[in-house]
Amino acid sequence: MSENEKNEIVDDDSGRIEVPGKPGISFRNRSPLFLVFMAAASIYLMYAQFDDLLYFFASRQPVQLGEAEEFKGSDLPDGTYVSIGGLRNPVKGIALSASFYKSNLFPMMGTPLVYVQTVQEKDKEIKGVSYGTYTGRLYRMSRLPYYETIRKFAFQSFGIEVNPDAVLIRDGEKPGDNWYYLPIYILLLAVAAVNLTFLIKRLMRR
Repeated sequence: MSENEKNEIVDDDSGRIEVPGKPGISFRNRSPLFLVFMAAASIYLMYAQFDDLLYFFASRQPVQLGEAEEFKGSDLPDGTYVSIGGLRNPVKGIALSASFYKSNLFPMMGTPLVYVQTVQEKDKEIKGVSYGTYTGRLYRMSRLPYYETIRKFAFQSFGIEVNPDAVLIRDGEKPGDNWYYLPIYILLLAVAAVNLTFLIKRLMRR
């Protein structure tokens, strides 16, 4: 082989081997509509979880509501950690069932304004009217997603008119218990920030 032929082989770039990049998710080439959708979905989920996040950081010292018989209502916001004492009648309890959570909902005796929600597993040993102190997260009955179901069932089964101004205390739900809200919220915040950043960059190129 001549010297010129050797130089041509050395200088020829056609034989170079290019190593392809690792496959993965790239937001740079995503359409603006996709970026808007991802950012909007993340922000919506953040909004939906915001009350849970606030409750995670709420004070672990419950607000004392006193006795149920003397309860006349409260202006406390949803998600306040509260405690109340009183009698409940298991005969008028409503069983609620979710995927991983089975509970009972009872009206407190002596007032139409307080209901308590307890775990079914803990209620097995309780029979008849019983006094107890219930400590947990406060909800407005009328704002519960299943309020209409409870209202209809209570009226049809027990003749009880559920007062829309009543409060529900979910016994045992403490601030800081549901620690997974924090990493979920951080993840949603990161997804929203990444998609908004690339969306702004795409729009600025135009």
